Amino acid sequence: MTSPDSIIYKPTKTQQTWNFVAGAILTIAIILLVMVATMVLYPYNPIEYNTETNMVLNEGPIYAGDEVLFLVDYCKTTPVAGDITLQLIDGSIVNYPVERSNVDVGCHRIIRSVKIPSYVPSGEYYIKSTVEYDVNHFKTITSTINTDKFIVINKDEIKGECND
Repeated sequence: MTSPDSIIYKPTKTQQTWNFVAGAILTIAIILLVMVATMVLYPYNPIEYNTETNMVLNEGPIYAGDEVLFLVDYCKTTPVAGDITLQLIDGSIVNYPVERSNVDVGCHRIIRSVKIPSYVPSGEYYIKSTVEYDVNHFKTITSTINTDKFIVINKDEIKGECND
């Protein structure tokens, strides 16, 4: 008959060390998996606009070469910088250089000005503002808002019509 002590498995010191290392690696992997899942799935909202559109402040038509002024009313909720892309749109698109912005967290009302290129034809336009926030290494949030529509008049077109 065998004694009860001979039936019980007793790992060696090397086996105990490897069991500890395997358990530590598994624990770290689970923690990292939870962290990455949180960063990917968390519903970030770095900016909230307080209006449907950005209100154009210029009265009457805007001449090509002049600046359009518009009011941006928003609340920034996350302290992260964003890349702002502006586009002047009327069917064709005029792109402006990308700007980097990092305004303070909180609610703000600012007046933006954008120069209308002198070469754009007369027509009804709006400005599309797109901001991309890299909230972490795994997620980018894009927020877009348009201005109200406004009329642009190209003076060169008017002069061309008078010469005909």
